[in-house]
Amino acid sequence: MKKIVVILTCAILLTGCVVVTNDYIEQKDNKTTEPTTEYVETNTSVITTTVEETTTVKQTTKITTTKKKTTTATTTTTRPSIYEKNINFPTYNQNPLYPTGCEIIALHILLNYYGINTNPDDLIDKLDIKPVKEIDSNGEECFNNPEKVFIGNPRILEDSRGVYNDPIKKVADNYKKGAISKTGLDFKEVEKIVNSGTPVIIWATINLHNTENILLGKECGTDQDIYWQTYEHAMVLIATDKKYAVFSDPYTGMIRYSDKDNLIDKYNQLGKRVLYFK
Repeated sequence: MKKIVVILTCAILLTGCVVVTNDYIEQKDNKTTEPTTEYVETNTSVITTTVEETTTVKQTTKITTTKKKTTTATTTTTRPSIYEKNINFPTYNQNPLYPTGCEIIALHILLNYYGINTNPDDLIDKLDIKPVKEIDSNGEECFNNPEKVFIGNPRILEDSRGVYNDPIKKVADNYKKGAISKTGLDFKEVEKIVNSGTPVIIWATINLHNTENILLGKECGTDQDIYWQTYEHAMVLIATDKKYAVFSDPYTGMIRYSDKDNLIDKYNQLGKRVLYFK
C-alpha cells in the first residue's frame, strides 16, 4: 500500500518599498530628486513539495521503509521594461507642503522635464484660487467652479478640493508656449501623444481609488449645479504599452506603474482631461 502526502508551502519574498493598497505614504523631501519606486523589484515564489512514501511488505517479518523527497521550484516576476525605461523622469512630492496641490505639482514636474526651473509657490501665486463655498448676496451658500478656479487652497488639506485642466493651462502659459488643454480626449489619442515622446498631465484618482461624483451645490453667480469627483488627482503620464501605464505621481513623489485598464477607467470618470505642450 502507498500513501502519498503532499505539502505545498508558498512564500512571497518582497524587496523594495511596496504599496499594494490605497494607503498613504508620506515622503518629506519636496525637492526634485532621483526617482524611486514603491513597487516590487522582484517577486519570487518558492514552492516546496515534500513527498512521504510508506511501503509495507508482508514477509516472515514486517519491514517498513520510509522515503522523503523535497523539491523546490522558483518563479520570478520583475518590473515591466516600460517602467525601467522611464525611471529617470522628473518627480516631485506634493506632501507635506501642498496636500491638495497635485495639479500644480504635476505642472511643476512637466515644466522641469522641459528644463524650465520653477518654484511650486510661484506657480500657485499665478493660479486663480477661491474658497470651495461662499455666501452670495442673498445670504445663501454657493460653490465655486473647479472648471474655472482652484477651489480651496493647494497648501492646506481641510476645506480644499482642487482644480481641472483649463485653469492650470493659464498658469502654464506664463512659462512655456504651446500648452494644450483638452476635455473629452479619448485615451487612445492620449497614448499616441505620450508614446511619441510627449508627456501628458492627466486627471484620474489618488492611487486609482474608486471615485464618486458628488453634488456640492449651486455655482456662485449662476444657477448651475457644481459637482466634484472624489479622490480627484493629476499626474504626468509618461508611457504606456498593452498592459501597463507609467506615470510620475505627485502624491508619492515616485515613478509608478499600474494596470492600464484601471487607469483608463479612472481617466474616463474624471472627464478625459489632459494638459500637454505641443
